Parts: sequence; structure tokens; C-alpha cells
Amino acid sequence: MQKTISRRSFLKFDVKEQERIVCIKPNFPSPEIAQLELENIENEPFIFKLPVVKDKAKKIETIPTLKKLNSSEWDMSKTAHLLRRISNSANYKDIEQFYNKGLDNTVQQLLDNAKNTKAHPPGNWVYEKVPNFSQLSSGEKSEIRSLYSDRRKILIDWWQDLILKDGISLRENMTLFWHNHFATNAQSVFFPQAIFEQNDAIRENCIGNFKTLLRRITFGPAMMIWLDLNDNKKNAPNENFARELMELYNGS
Repeated sequence: MQKTISRRSFLKFDVKEQERIVCIKPNFPSPEIAQLELENIENEPFIFKLPVVKDKAKKIETIPTLKKLNSSEWDMSKTAHLLRRISNSANYKDIEQFYNKGLDNTVQQLLDNAKNTKAHPPGNWVYEKVPNFSQLSSGEKSEIRSLYSDRRKILIDWWQDLILKDGISLRENMTLFWHNHFATNAQSVFFPQAIFEQNDAIRENCIGNFKTLLRRITFGPAMMIWLDLNDNKKNAPNENFARELMELYNGS
């Protein structure tokens, strides 16, 4: 299994190696495809477990409050704080512009920006139907596996580009927040179409109704594959998704 030195370890001159995390289902989408994935694991993005932090974080003395911010308290400092919390590219000109808009107009515009924009997909292939692997030759299976691997990497670059170019909007930050909440592994899901569908569903509902978002995620192929809903049978139930849904996803 490949090991590497993390950037943090290198900068600290600590050569402790990190082991790759492999999330490949042994029989999905077929045993032959799964074996091909393992044989080509070196070409996949390197995912590793973060080291356990032993040092406790320093306590910060703050006064907690749920006090509503009044328009009269809106100033450049609070404008800067808000924009830097919800976006990745706020500069002085942006801060000045939103300060002049006032508190209420700023909040409304930030919400509108998140609701009224839709990301263009990285290609029409995100809508392609998946092949019937039982009807493909070994060479065709290898070709599809390589193609899907490349497309999963394209999705990473596509989303990073969206985050960098989102402007003053909370859309991509909220998409990332819910992506972390409904965490799935692209390597395990395998199909780039399913990965895009989930990402797009999260983005579309990132500041909308949570029940609607939860239903979209539940019945999306990425979650079904990730938590084994495709293996959930009447006479052999699989509790993975039900457990995560009740314990984690809906906050109960």
C-alpha cells in the first residue's frame, strides 16, 4: 500500500508516513471492475487519515450572545466579518460596497445570490446512462473504469473552480457544509454521474428546506451506493443507511 509524507509533516521535518485510505467495494459495480480499481489505485487522488491532535486548543474568552444585530450597528468591521465568513474572495472594495448597501440589503442580496444561481455541469456526460457491465468485454470494462476515474478527477477540479469563482455568495460554502454533513466517498460510489447528481442536489437546496434536501440525498444514487441501499433486501436487510439517517443525518 502506498505511503506518503503529508505537507504538514514535511514542514515540521517529521517523516512519519501516512497510509492511503481505500474505499472500494469488492463486488461493485462488479468484481472485475473492483479489482481493476485496486490495481490502478496509485492513479487515484491520495486520501489519508488526519493525525490525532494531542494538544488541546487554547480557550478563547468570548461572550456568547444571540442578540440581533441592529442596522445602526452595521459598520465596516462587521461587514468584513460577515463577508469573510460566507465567501472566499471578499476584498476591500467588496466590503465597502456591501457596507454602503446596509445590513438588510446585504443579507437579502447574499441569500438571493445563493438561490438564483445554478452551476453549469463540467460536461454533458454527467447525464449519461450507466452501462450494463455484464454485457461488456474485459477491455471495455477497463476503458470505462479509466474514463470514470478521469471524470471523478474532473469533478474535483470543477468544484474547486466553482468555489474560487463564487464571488460574494454563500452558495459554495453552504454546498461544502452539506457535502460534509452527507459525506460520501467518490471512489466507493464509482459513477461520476452519481457524484455530480448529489453535488448538484445539495447546491440546489443548500439554503432551502432541509426535508426536501434530505429526500433528494436519500433517493440519490450516490447515497444509495455509499451506504449499501442497493444491497438492502427483504430477506437480508442492510441497516447502514437507516442507522446513519436516524443517528446523524436528521440530527436526532
